[in-house]
Amino acid sequence: MSKTKKKKKKLISLIIYIIIFLIIFSLVIYITIDREARNKKKIEVNNDLVSLDIKNLESDGISFEEAKQILNTSSKLLSFLNNNLFIEKKIDNYISKTPEQTFNDKKGNTVDLAVFSSYILKENNIHGGVISYEYINKDGENERNFVTVFREGDTPYYIIFDNRVKILKHGWSFKDLIKKEEERLSISIDRFTYFPAGHLDLTEPVYPYEWSEIN
Repeated sequence: MSKTKKKKKKLISLIIYIIIFLIIFSLVIYITIDREARNKKKIEVNNDLVSLDIKNLESDGISFEEAKQILNTSSKLLSFLNNNLFIEKKIDNYISKTPEQTFNDKKGNTVDLAVFSSYILKENNIHGGVISYEYINKDGENERNFVTVFREGDTPYYIIFDNRVKILKHGWSFKDLIKKEEERLSISIDRFTYFPAGHLDLTEPVYPYEWSEIN
């Protein structure tokens, strides 16, 4: 091979190396900028969360429609529930108020709050619904509880409405959630069912959903 061809081959190889280096360098720059942007977004979300902690949306003149847009993450929803809505213990029936009525009343029982939460999440394109499960309480009577289930990203979560509202992780199935609730509350759950987000009447399952018995 002539010297001219060797030099040409080396030059081509050098150009290829330079191109590869520039591509890798560009990727590193892009990843760094993207990471900084994500961190900035997290800070903005946290700042919004602080505001929600000390503000009552209704008393600040914010309408239900505006609140739906503000509560666009589960973290913001959690903060709002704990700082603006009172949890009522008494459940007269299993029919929820409308989400807007719960917002205006600033209170609700677990049926109302589970429906409210699933509706707000749905309005912000976070897939979820309500799980109702039945168990025998300490007095030997049938009792039902209601939690909101949802996925944010690829992770399944559920919201419980005790003295304070909390978001918990559960496994990859509703039966995993039921098992976690049994352990958390020291109860034995007999059956459970699922209700789509925004459905108000939780008395009996709606087609195509049915009661799932726990063996």
